[in-house]
Amino acid sequence: MPSRAGRPNALKPENRALVVLVTILQLAAVVLVWLLAIAPAALLALAAMAAKAVTGPRPRR
Repeated sequence: MPSRAGRPNALKPENRALVVLVTILQLAAVVLVWLLAIAPAALLALAAMAAKAVTGPRPRR
């Protein structure tokens, strides 16, 4: 059996299914981190709008 050490592309070809799976997992991780980062700000904005709707506008002096 000839040695592969002399060839520049001596690595085995990538498993396409594994590449797709890893890509999907990476995308899911990015989306999850993004949602975890933006969710508190969205909840605070909703709470502020709800509080303003309940209390009504501030009276002017």
